[in-house]
Amino acid sequence: MGEAPMTRTTGRHVLLRLSVLSVALVSVAAVLLAGPLGSAEVLVGAPFVLNWWTIALLFALGELLEVPLESRGEAHSLTFTEIAFVIGLALASPDELVVGRVLGGAVVLVVIRRQSVPKLFTNLSMFAAEAALVSFVFREVLGSSSPSDLHGWAAFIVAMLAAHALGVLVVTAGITITSGWPGRSMIRQVAIFGAVVNLANTTAGLAMITSIWERSNVGVLLLGLALLLFLLYRSFTRLGERHKSLETLHDFTRQLGGSLEIHELEQAVVQGARTILRGEQGRCCCRRSGRGSRRAGCSARV
Repeated sequence: MGEAPMTRTTGRHVLLRLSVLSVALVSVAAVLLAGPLGSAEVLVGAPFVLNWWTIALLFALGELLEVPLESRGEAHSLTFTEIAFVIGLALASPDELVVGRVLGGAVVLVVIRRQSVPKLFTNLSMFAAEAALVSFVFREVLGSSSPSDLHGWAAFIVAMLAAHALGVLVVTAGITITSGWPGRSMIRQVAIFGAVVNLANTTAGLAMITSIWERSNVGVLLLGLALLLFLLYRSFTRLGERHKSLETLHDFTRQLGGSLEIHELEQAVVQGARTILRGEQGRCCCRRSGRGSRRAGCSARV
């Protein structure tokens, strides 16, 4: 009873801080759209123009076509939203890009992933600020150059890296607010992995948009190749996960078979559960039968 008010108070503080973060992000997007991007239109020379609902569809597909990856025991998800950003930067106006980014992300987060309301608002506000920042940086670096030449490619890369930096900062702030400081090593790993994925997807988007801008059919071949590579890599990832699960099950069974004492058996169970669930700590509590039954505990930590 005495802990309930503290829990409610802590929950209110978390919601308040997330709300402040969301308002700050929305304010960044609003200032950029009302100021430097207020009169920005689609780039001159675009072969065609995409509206907001097409951009939303591209971002929804980019979020849904994800590939799970594991690096040094940490789980990551590789998405393809950078490709949608590159296409939207070249073929849509900044306001259409912002609206499409927010709506496309909202469809995935609400309908598919069913995120909680505070987390949903934080992510959507991050999407808005991200799209506005990308548009601003891209147009500032691009100037009067064509998006299909080397200077244009540099503008895409710089803009997407700026979006990645913003995403790392926002995610770090969100985790710190809800769960505490994640640690420098975790932030460094996420930043480096995300930067590599960002550059790879941006490069793929550049190949597509250059083909579209130059009205070449090579983009169709690149799109087919990218889809084929995605399907092959996803199949390879699933096969690797099955192999790892069988290996983990084999090691777990071998450890149980070699456990002669009860404490060794308990330790093997905890260690196996921690490995299967990819946790950092494990602990079990056992109630012994008979008179004077008592709890016995064991733990495994790496």
